[in-house]
Amino acid sequence: MRKKILFSVGKTAEKGNRNIRLIPSDKCFIIRIKIPHADGKHEWIYAKAIFGERYLPLLKELSGENISYGDEIGEDYRIHVYVPVELYCKHLGKKIERRGRSSHIAGFDLNSDRINMVIINDSGELLDVKVKHFPEVTQHGFPKEKARDIRLKALSELIDYACYHNVEYFVFERLGKRKKKKTSNRNVNRKLSKFPKKQLLTHAKVMVMKRVRSFAR
Repeated sequence: MRKKILFSVGKTAEKGNRNIRLIPSDKCFIIRIKIPHADGKHEWIYAKAIFGERYLPLLKELSGENISYGDEIGEDYRIHVYVPVELYCKHLGKKIERRGRSSHIAGFDLNSDRINMVIINDSGELLDVKVKHFPEVTQHGFPKEKARDIRLKALSELIDYACYHNVEYFVFERLGKRKKKKTSNRNVNRKLSKFPKKQLLTHAKVMVMKRVRSFAR
């Protein structure tokens, strides 16, 4: 995990951020950082920040409006900007060509070792079924980060497939808080304990927003 040396949360009323602000310049950004002193006063220091060209339109809109955004500067002096999901999807959404014009509905069943997806039309007729299996991620000692990447890759592939096949509405099961009740099956207990349901749903929301908002019509 990377270490951060400075972090500032967003503040809508103070031009997006109180302590670290982005100021557009020619093909780059100037970072304005507030440095507090022991006597209660503060001063601003400035530094140059270079971002990839594809991010510039997003950052220019972000810095030009009263939109709350978080900033983090790591020990490697890299700056990480936390932008609203809607703005990110608007500028960096993934374009997928759709086949035909009719729209369908995809339903997802999320599990620790697999993701099930069905596609139906607006009349409720079953059109397609897809399942991504990844039983290895629930094995004892399997790396958490690797398991996360495998689950997200499977989810991304299913969402891409759904978009390509005219799905415009996505339905995910409501994963409420489960009582920590152990079963008599050790394998089942391990699967339940290794299932980051909240994290998977959060990523699913972002993935869908990025794709649906950028459909090629």
